[in-house]
Amino acid sequence: MSQVLAKVAFYDIIKCGYFNIEDRSHAFCFKHDMLKGLYQWTRNKMVGQTVTFTPQEDSQQSNIYCYDMHCERDNSAVLITWNGYDTTDENIVSAINGFKPVGNTDIKVSQFSDEYIPGYETYFWFPRHARDIFATVRFERRSNGRQDMCSYIESFLANKHPNHVFCYEDDEDSICYGRDATDGETISHLLLPSPPVCPERFNK
Repeated sequence: MSQVLAKVAFYDIIKCGYFNIEDRSHAFCFKHDMLKGLYQWTRNKMVGQTVTFTPQEDSQQSNIYCYDMHCERDNSAVLITWNGYDTTDENIVSAINGFKPVGNTDIKVSQFSDEYIPGYETYFWFPRHARDIFATVRFERRSNGRQDMCSYIESFLANKHPNHVFCYEDDEDSICYGRDATDGETISHLLLPSPPVCPERFNK
């Protein structure tokens, strides 16, 4: 029987959500709210529709997609992202169909048509825990994708979250207008920290 080695690393979530720009205190959207919003947003979408930001031309980042996501009633969640490769990369071995639904797409190896997105998957576990933590699950020698996932969630909160109204950039921060789901009122001048999920590894 073949065996696959997986390396699990845990990280603290220092900040997550929307913050008041005046005193930078937390306004709303905790970890479970963010996960619930991301899950709802990805439902009934094709994989290719789940990009939350466009990488800058001079960066080494590529498009990040939601490959699959599962949320449990206890607020735990598993998120699988798909990290796109440059199509000129000669080491590409797998690709997923971007025109298939999130959680129901297929993978092809080596030979694939234009509707397929070359890349690799990364795995994240958000356990129900008294402490705000999450874990990366890394197989073989691939990157754990933590920094790309942080960028993905940051852009989701800035542009796609159900409580988001609109967002603009100033010289230092992303200034957002958001609606607190608890009272339905619009809260203005919200600071979205960059990145909103600022993890610090405490165990692996």
